[in-house]
Amino acid sequence: DYERAIDYHLKHLVIARDLNDRVGEGRAYWSLGNAHTALGNHEQAMYFAEKHLEIAKETGDKSGEVTARMNLSDLRLVVSLKSNS
Repeated sequence: DYERAIDYHLKHLVIARDLNDRVGEGRAYWSLGNAHTALGNHEQAMYFAEKHLEIAKETGDKSGEVTARMNLSDLRLVVSLKSNS
């Protein structure tokens, strides 16, 4: 249930922010993006992927940066294909 997952990932995001855990915050954004992608909310997923990329770059998380860039690339392609149909 992706809606339920989103609720949990939002709680994860709040906890990470409260703890000033930027890596955890980035992972929460990544998870939120994946859940929104699964629901077809591509614009919302792009927002979360961009936030994940921003934090990954800030924290030096190279793996997270690559993942975020791939997610953004895939999402941009999907959005572009939808707008052309």
